[in-house]
Amino acid sequence: MSMLKIAAVLTGGVILFGGMSMTVPVKETYALTKVYQDYTFTYTAADGKAVITGCKGEGESLVIPETLDGYKVTEIADKAFSGLNLFSSVTIPSGVEIIGERAFYDCSLVNNITIPDSVTTIKDGAFLNCKSLQTAEIGAGLKNVGMYIFGACPKLYSIAVHKDNKNLASSDNMLVSYDKKSLIQYAGVNTEVEIPDYVTSVMGGAFFGLSNIKKISIPDSVTEIAPYAFSGCLQLESIEIPDSVKTIGNACFMNCTGLKSVTLGKSVTKLAKQSFSMCSSLSSIKGGISLASIEEEALYGCSSLKEIVVPMKVTEIASDSIGMYYDLRTGKNLVYSDVKIIGAKGSAAEKYAESAGIEFQVRTVIAGDINGDNSIDAVDASSVLAEYAKTSTGEKSTFDYFQWCAADFNSDNNVDAVDASMILSQYAKNATS
Repeated sequence: MSMLKIAAVLTGGVILFGGMSMTVPVKETYALTKVYQDYTFTYTAADGKAVITGCKGEGESLVIPETLDGYKVTEIADKAFSGLNLFSSVTIPSGVEIIGERAFYDCSLVNNITIPDSVTTIKDGAFLNCKSLQTAEIGAGLKNVGMYIFGACPKLYSIAVHKDNKNLASSDNMLVSYDKKSLIQYAGVNTEVEIPDYVTSVMGGAFFGLSNIKKISIPDSVTEIAPYAFSGCLQLESIEIPDSVKTIGNACFMNCTGLKSVTLGKSVTKLAKQSFSMCSSLSSIKGGISLASIEEEALYGCSSLKEIVVPMKVTEIASDSIGMYYDLRTGKNLVYSDVKIIGAKGSAAEKYAESAGIEFQVRTVIAGDINGDNSIDAVDASSVLAEYAKTSTGEKSTFDYFQWCAADFNSDNNVDAVDASMILSQYAKNATS
């Protein structure tokens, strides 16, 4: 057996204190190899424990040993089995406590996985891009879960959690928190998905890389969409963020290249960094009446977004956030030649457009003037009543941002019969003055 000894040293293992020397005990770690069944494992060992760092072999089944040369296997290191496309089944022994980041990334033949009770931690992307994975069984001990642990696994239809696990649960075949409020990892092969109304948070990477999904319905129970939640859902065509959602995380819809339309709810105050970056089919963004800031690269690389209406309340727009793309020939960020920003005069939108060299169109909002003819009359009031009749029955608003602002006459973030009545009153007052 070959062995390479790696010693961590601190200046010869000696630290000086007031002229006196003291030898510091040095922990020794060994890099080792071991043949077990059809595979040769590489691992490090210390304090009676082994950490598997990699392996080579050709067997159809990968059986990870409980011990290696007397060392108990307690951890599978980051990327330990990454890219190995030889085995269709994996046996993880009892005693393993940690499964590292991308440990089984792109193991494309694996069709099921069982996590023993001893495992307490699974890090980001541990089983990412396991294209054949269909089922996952999680033991009683798991409590620390990274993002997209089963991301981009299009055939995964079931995640089952041991009944004695007090931190996690399975519901509707998905991985959720014990109280079911947080959707941690979606499992399902349907092209249309309805998130259950007991969910309040869609966690980081919950739908990451699921390119088969075309439609996702988010209930108004959800208040948070975490980073990378829907990133890489290539066939997702539209998304409506309900008014209940207060936070959408960084890159939450990044690289959703089929996404054409987005409706932002009333409570979203920020387009987070890279939130819709590289959504090349995106041509329409509606809503966002409470939007106050647009962070770096939020709409970067959105080549189909020709006109962008920036709400008046937006006071901060980061660099490269709107109308920009990366040019491979020059290696620089450039402006799309056919993009236009629409907003209020003197606004942050106008300043951003001027600094970036983007065409800017001024649009002014007059409270009550819905049709933009510079007058307030019965036609405007009728438009508000018609809009209210639709939205009160569950239909989506057809007003654009400026129409909505004009219709919300009393500035209570609602468009309803009260606004219509006030517009009629204003019309009557103007007519008699």
